[in-house]
Amino acid sequence: MYADDTTVFCKDIFSLEKLLDLLSTFGNCNGLKLNVSKSEAMWLGKTANRKDMPFDVKWPRRPIYALGIAFSHNRNFCEIENFTSKINKLHKLFNIIMVTT
Repeated sequence: MYADDTTVFCKDIFSLEKLLDLLSTFGNCNGLKLNVSKSEAMWLGKTANRKDMPFDVKWPRRPIYALGIAFSHNRNFCEIENFTSKINKLHKLFNIIMVTT
């Protein structure tokens, strides 16, 4: 597993703190360290409007992508990016297949 392959959803700030502590302990045991400067976090749900940026990770306002899924504070963007654009691509693919067969 590579660090850039890991996506985690935490319930609250306490859970994130515990996760980072656990990853730190893991790193102390085997020498593998979390690259905090490349790590990103995003407040979602009820906490989406929080302005604090704890734990020295990046807190971008732009969308974050994990396994091709966009996470964003902008619900309309997520709907278009995660559903509408993919459905349109499928329509185009099926139209091409139907024309060529």
